[in-house]
Amino acid sequence: MLSSAVSRARMTVVLGAVIVVAAAPLSRLARAADPAVAVPATGPAQPLQDEWLAPCLIAAADGSPVAPSPSYPAGKRMSVAFRVKPDEQARTLKAKWYALGPRGEQFLADSSKDLRASKDGGIVLEAPGNRVPPGKYRVDVTLDDRPWKSTELQITPPLAAAAEKPAELVPLIEGTTMAYDLLVRSGPGTKSQIPGGTSDPDGAVRGSISFAIGPTTDDGTLFTGSIGGQTLEMRVRLDNDGLKATRRGPAGGDLAPVDPPEMLHPLPPSLADGTEWTATTRAGGKQGLRVFGPLPLAGPDGPAPGYVIFGEEQTAAGEPGTPAVRGKETVERHYIPNVGLVREVRVSVLGGKFSSRQELTLRKPDRPGAAADDGAAAP
Repeated sequence: MLSSAVSRARMTVVLGAVIVVAAAPLSRLARAADPAVAVPATGPAQPLQDEWLAPCLIAAADGSPVAPSPSYPAGKRMSVAFRVKPDEQARTLKAKWYALGPRGEQFLADSSKDLRASKDGGIVLEAPGNRVPPGKYRVDVTLDDRPWKSTELQITPPLAAAAEKPAELVPLIEGTTMAYDLLVRSGPGTKSQIPGGTSDPDGAVRGSISFAIGPTTDDGTLFTGSIGGQTLEMRVRLDNDGLKATRRGPAGGDLAPVDPPEMLHPLPPSLADGTEWTATTRAGGKQGLRVFGPLPLAGPDGPAPGYVIFGEEQTAAGEPGTPAVRGKETVERHYIPNVGLVREVRVSVLGGKFSSRQELTLRKPDRPGAAADDGAAAP
């Protein structure tokens, strides 16, 4: 059976250290001639490498890049994720940002990080104004002042808003079934199982999970989740701050009240890039969240403009009577307006070590009125 942590998270929640570089005079930069923008990648499908330096939106809990891509529409900041080899003896990582233009390179800002505390994380360059100017940039990284890696990033003109209000990210259209491929990777010494799933040679576990949207009544909208023949029903309510579960129970049975309602999809007060807010987690803690976008995302019908909502929370685990082991969990959710959640990646570390990575990827949704031969996925 799927481990309880994964099972509860997928059935009810689906649906490192960051260096902040001082603001730099970005307004002086020359604009790039090439407006092309790449669709951000989905992240590592294979076990993570020993080291990297990758342009991305932000770094996940294990330092891996979130939506890595060499090109992004203009937003409030630029970011790269890094990881040095576990046996690296260098004590200090230094990063220098440059703008690349017709007049040559222009130094913008620098920062440093103590690698004795952590060997991965993120390097961020914040814009002094509303957006990073379109153009080409480079970040050079050294370890104890010896060259290590460099990477370039292109910032393209911003995209037009893809939605008018946050509620468009989680449309509740009766008769729709959202079916997802599920991939779970566990840390050393642990194993996961998914009902009806299969195991890869490298230990990753694959399966599928679906959510059917039912009618809406005064008691909320009916949600039915299915995984490996197991089903769970929920009543959900869409408020200004997000989608919440108000009742839950086995399919066909009595649904017990969820008090207080459990937040499934926290939504921001605004879809403006860089909007930050907090939401209460299932355990009663606080999760910090941030919006990225609009940017092109990979959807079931191809690239489409959407938003990434990134959340981070501190966690702890341990047996009663023993000191708790501290950890961190991050979750990235990719939304295409009026389609819904198209991807989710949840990464956990515990005691500074990789614990798990759980990925959901939407197949083509089965929508009301869709043609029978349009490739819609079955629950």
